[in-house]
Amino acid sequence: MRGKVVRVEHRGGVVHEIGIKFDREVNPRDFLSNDITEMMPSMENVDPSTLKGDVLFITSNEQTIASVREALLETSLNFKIIPDTSTLEAELAKQPGMVLVDLDLDKSSGTELIKQLRIRGVNCPMGLIGSAGDDLAKSMIRVCGADALIRTPIVHSHLLRILGEFLLSSWDLDALDKARSRVDRSTLVSLCFELNKLGVVMDQQVRVKDNLALFGTCQTIRRLALLVGMHGVAGMAERLGEAAASSNGGEELEQMIEQVRLGCAAAGRAAA
Repeated sequence: MRGKVVRVEHRGGVVHEIGIKFDREVNPRDFLSNDITEMMPSMENVDPSTLKGDVLFITSNEQTIASVREALLETSLNFKIIPDTSTLEAELAKQPGMVLVDLDLDKSSGTELIKQLRIRGVNCPMGLIGSAGDDLAKSMIRVCGADALIRTPIVHSHLLRILGEFLLSSWDLDALDKARSRVDRSTLVSLCFELNKLGVVMDQQVRVKDNLALFGTCQTIRRLALLVGMHGVAGMAERLGEAAASSNGGEELEQMIEQVRLGCAAAGRAAA
């Protein structure tokens, strides 16, 4: 990629800032770490008055809502906050410039929702709001298809930088899609190993007929399987969880248990 130096400014001591204008726009995500749990926006600061466009927030957290409203007071953004996904289809039809989702939603997780939207072909920039949590939570964040993570409590300047990263650029959506799809093998391996362990836990819960615990395990298996691309296992785990919650037994239940077990074991073999 060719470019030319357009400015050199002395910053102090031996430190100089060098400005280079390239022949075409540079997508920093092509050169920086793709781990969004550690991602730093390429813009050092963003003038709130320059931010325009439509942004959709999905959160019911009162502290987050108050912080978002305060941070965006001086912007020209048309932003909307919805507490759940009941009106999501209508909002997506308006083609927002960016969607930001709370990690903790009432009926699902933010990572699961973003993954489902990506599978459906929703390609606009999307980010998560919340705490990264443990290693498993970070792995789920990395593979869900999100473009950014805004940690809570929200720092106003960081929120503005994240919005500026995607709203003030003219990056091609296909380029962003390629950047977000580059998931390192170690992350996928860790999730597959977790699926394998959950299959063992599920077996134990089936033996002791602990349907309540089995329902929770099936929910986790469904989320992880969806994130690693095992959609068949995810669907079967969802059906198994519903059957366990309603205490419906019989031959069909046994078949679902066996298929989910085999799917989890296959994930473990793939990771190995």
